[in-house]
Amino acid sequence: MAFTSSLGRDARFWREELAVAVAHVEMLGRCGIVDPAESESVVAGLRGIAADFAANGVPVDGGDEDIHALVERLLGEAVGPSAGHLRTARSRNDQVATAFKLYVRRATTDIWAASLDLFEALVGRAGEQGDTIAPGMTHLQVGQPILLAHHLLAHAEALRRVCRRCAFGLDSASELPLGAGAMAGTSFPIDPEYVARRLGFRRTCNNSVDAVANRDFVVEFLQLCSLAAVNLSRLAEEIVIWASQPFAAVVLPDAWATGSSIMPQKKNPDVAELVRGRAGTAIGRLAGFQATLKSLPLAYNLDLQEDKQAVYGAEDDTLAGLLAMTGLVANLHFRSDRLAEIAAMGASAATDLADFLVGKGVPFDRAHSAVGALVAELERQGRDLASVDLKTLRSIDQNFDERALERLDPGWAVRARTSPGGTAPVQVRAQVESAQSWAGSERQRVQAALPNLPLD
Repeated sequence: MAFTSSLGRDARFWREELAVAVAHVEMLGRCGIVDPAESESVVAGLRGIAADFAANGVPVDGGDEDIHALVERLLGEAVGPSAGHLRTARSRNDQVATAFKLYVRRATTDIWAASLDLFEALVGRAGEQGDTIAPGMTHLQVGQPILLAHHLLAHAEALRRVCRRCAFGLDSASELPLGAGAMAGTSFPIDPEYVARRLGFRRTCNNSVDAVANRDFVVEFLQLCSLAAVNLSRLAEEIVIWASQPFAAVVLPDAWATGSSIMPQKKNPDVAELVRGRAGTAIGRLAGFQATLKSLPLAYNLDLQEDKQAVYGAEDDTLAGLLAMTGLVANLHFRSDRLAEIAAMGASAATDLADFLVGKGVPFDRAHSAVGALVAELERQGRDLASVDLKTLRSIDQNFDERALERLDPGWAVRARTSPGGTAPVQVRAQVESAQSWAGSERQRVQAALPNLPLD
């Protein structure tokens, strides 16, 4: 019946379905479970189906219950009775677990590559910005001046962690379920190690019941997508804020913004807003599928079929969001003059004045209180910290001298932060170079992880 049919959803992983079938039938022939000549005939038939699907798509309107039934029917039409060997020493339970795990591995690799694209875009823009000063903010208030490049690299670090989670996800999904049968294993003398090598899995299953019941790899994929979406939403939110008139720190490229239906002056950050909004959907998918798994008895239940829609939606939204933000970041115009102006707001030099006193031997708590009292008094007077003179500074602490005045310059504050990972230009240049080097080696890891399915 239509309610239980999954062919429309299964069609998306047809390559993996056929690849698993090819590796399985090859193994049957190698082990002597099936006559080698018949094995070769069935493999040829499966590859013919793959070529047809690639050219014409998957026929989902033939009344087949799922992708397994469709492949079995088409294979029977192609090679005759030998097609029946496809089901030898195999169940749909271990077949679908294997095929979908392969699909999730491919999707993870795609997200890894797209995350690296955005990482490189952020690092590239950071390298272009030189000594452009920007506001370093906490609680959405100006705290200390930093380099704009330093801020962009902070977002790149979040993408670096996404890449690492992709590598972890691939390893987590590297255990071969095929050979578990329905859940008890098989009496045939199979060679799962051969199938694992053929399909790119790193190890075979330890327990056949767990092999067909396990969907942790789906949860981990959804966690990956959720975390990526949350990190993208933080970048998107900042772009929305910086593009707003009170900030006016960036100019949105026309291709990544839209106008208003009634207000002709508007330039709305729709792309960034959609990326920000879809983080909630990503979190919902993760919570929803975990609720599906909650209290589900071992081994296989059709509830597990819900993994497909969750994964497809997460994959599509994550890739689209990464692609959109990569284009937006690459084409965003930063207004360096306005960023420097904002960076000087909010008495952002106060910490450096306190540090000056500490350098003179004043305990930090006393220095903090003295400078805080000065800022409060200036606010009552409607003055900015940048307007103070040496006489005013010495009125709160005699340890101030002429050298303290240079600390009122945001550029001095930036240059002084030379600690590893800090915002000083020398440190930021090192961070850019390190990030570029890492991206090059990470790209090689992505290429090495690309699946090589035995369909040709």
